[in-house]
Amino acid sequence: MQHVLTGYRTDLTGEFEISAWEIGAGCGDFLAAWVLNLSGMTGGLLTAPVRTWRAFVRGLDEQSTYGRDYEALLERNVEDLRAELGIGAGPHRAGLGAALRFAAAITAGAVVGSLMMLVLVSPITLALWWRGRRAKAQALAAAP
Repeated sequence: MQHVLTGYRTDLTGEFEISAWEIGAGCGDFLAAWVLNLSGMTGGLLTAPVRTWRAFVRGLDEQSTYGRDYEALLERNVEDLRAELGIGAGPHRAGLGAALRFAAAITAGAVVGSLMMLVLVSPITLALWWRGRRAKAQALAAAP
């Protein structure tokens, strides 16, 4: 829904932009959204820094749909909903406050992304190491 309202594409860069926009606009009480979007925003900084910055700044002036009744939103006219949320309302200017919030979000995203990688990669790495160790021990035991 956020992609339809904002016009960001659904390719990788568009996903990074929507992540930055949602961090700027806010994710409400949705912890999973904060975690995914902080990581996505950091990825966007690495692949499309200017677009990520612009999306974040834009989000600061607009509202997301987090915390709203999803079914009720689906019944709404897109243009009316955009107007209500302030999406596409005008030029977005960034000051020092926006830059500091961006830096804080990128830092948080780097920490969150690193922790996610540790959680996801560590068990796989451990399993592969254990498997290799077992295979080496079996090969030594089978050797004449």
